[in-house]
Amino acid sequence: MKICIKTVFVNLIIFLVSCNVNHKKMLQKQSGIMVSSVNWDLILHNFKAKPDSSINMDYFRNHYELYPERWEVVFDYLNNLRADSLLLGTVNLSNDVYVTISEYQTKKKEEIWFESHREYIDLQYVIEGSEYIALSHNAIENIVLYNKEKDIAFYTANVEKQLLADSTRFFLFFPEDLHQPCINIGSSKYVKKIVIKIKVS
Repeated sequence: MKICIKTVFVNLIIFLVSCNVNHKKMLQKQSGIMVSSVNWDLILHNFKAKPDSSINMDYFRNHYELYPERWEVVFDYLNNLRADSLLLGTVNLSNDVYVTISEYQTKKKEEIWFESHREYIDLQYVIEGSEYIALSHNAIENIVLYNKEKDIAFYTANVEKQLLADSTRFFLFFPEDLHQPCINIGSSKYVKKIVIKIKVS
């Protein structure tokens, strides 16, 4: 009799623990964040572009867990994006997130420095046109010291990756990511771009 009671008790504990684990997994799935991967199709269900493979997913997951409300603002904006009705300029989406729509001509890479930001994460998405964006984590020289008001510093750096930016993919650049945007693909071309700024802390 004692053995039966003990067995039932152990099975009950195992059942409760299993339920708790499954409940946590369900909540993680609903939020779009899984332990080892990110369900972008669930997060960005109405946005055609895909995340570029250059994105530091560990940094993204950690930041999402700390500030989910900021990323929900970003995802909501992208899911409701109407590319044909966007006006140029800057709009605050919340106290910690803002978006800038700009248009420009791409340039020769020799005319552009690498840049980095401390206060904000960059989400960059090219709506029209295409360009290269160079990525590096190895600065050679700090050309322009960090400007806190503009949240930017400029560098020369060794190119680690040259990324194709067009309407099929978007990029996330975190504080350690030196990036050199607006580079010609062949010759100078028109580009229209969205840059969403997400506060780091």
